[in-house]
Amino acid sequence: MESRAKYIPELDGLRGIAVLMVIFHHISQNVYGFTSEGFSGRAVKLWLRITTPGWMGVDIFFVLSGFLITGVLMDAKGRPHFYRNFYMKRILRIFPLYYLTLLLMLPFYAWPWSFFGLCTIYLANVSTLFRVPMVLAPLWSLSVEEHFYFVWPWVVRFLNIRAIFIAAIALCLLEPAFRYFAFQHGFFDPYFSWFRLDGLACGALLAIAVRHQSALSMKLWGSILCGTAIGVFFASLPYGGGSRLDAVGTAFLYSCISLFTGGIVSFLVAHSPYSAFSILRTRSLRFIGDISFCLYLVHMFVLDGFHRSIHAVFHREWFGGVVHNQIVAYFIFASFVFLICLTLGTLSRDHFEGPIRQHRVRFE
Repeated sequence: MESRAKYIPELDGLRGIAVLMVIFHHISQNVYGFTSEGFSGRAVKLWLRITTPGWMGVDIFFVLSGFLITGVLMDAKGRPHFYRNFYMKRILRIFPLYYLTLLLMLPFYAWPWSFFGLCTIYLANVSTLFRVPMVLAPLWSLSVEEHFYFVWPWVVRFLNIRAIFIAAIALCLLEPAFRYFAFQHGFFDPYFSWFRLDGLACGALLAIAVRHQSALSMKLWGSILCGTAIGVFFASLPYGGGSRLDAVGTAFLYSCISLFTGGIVSFLVAHSPYSAFSILRTRSLRFIGDISFCLYLVHMFVLDGFHRSIHAVFHREWFGGVVHNQIVAYFIFASFVFLICLTLGTLSRDHFEGPIRQHRVRFE
């Protein structure tokens, strides 16, 4: 199982699905001047409703990050230069593209300099605490992960496996209660790191389990996690009205996504031959997963650039004002944005991220 934990190609495919969910969610939600009711085409209405839950892709990222990073830390535990190697690899992976993106976007936005300053130190997700508006929303999840990277290596280094396992379980159990309490008392914010730790903790649990359990046990883990996620989800359905609906949904929705994703990852690390997972091994999805970091960073910039261009040339807020068939207009709009993102992601991988990433071998 440990050799299987070293590289799991299906996880690239799962990461590809996650970033596609987020991109098409934002494409659908940023059709300026229109909502799903504003479209006459049934196909477009249906597509907009399908892509509405795409924000859940961020929670898939959290589980994958918790799983992969905890695995890296556990494999390196007890070796020389534990902190240096980990943080240098993270810096080489994240910092160059992140800060380049910030610099390129800065001239195109009337950003408050205070928000830009918070982004440079990965506090975009708590900007509201400083009374600074969050101008570019996708940056919030990167801040959450950076906070995890800052704290979790110290936990793994100084605690034994049993204590790490207990700490991760405690986070998975306490976070829903904390979210419920925060929502009921009016201080819940879905962007704050301390409200979204259970996804990362769920991934950490799996990283420990895959190194100490058999493939059969991991399949059992997968069944339990998926079953629990589905059970909790349907148990929340009877709360169909009143303020408690929001509180219960806030408490458990993120947990359900994390548990279900954790169940899928459990099956994948057990090398399950189920045909349902064969799509995750396709070259196209794995390619999208490989460039997912760039896609996630630039897609909102591309979206905004498209709308600005249309408004400047045609004096319209959306491409639907130019192409009157709304189904065709939406297809052109989504295809254009996605292809531009793919091009930027490929160029970044081949000519920017890739050459920089090669230096990570010095810190293995």
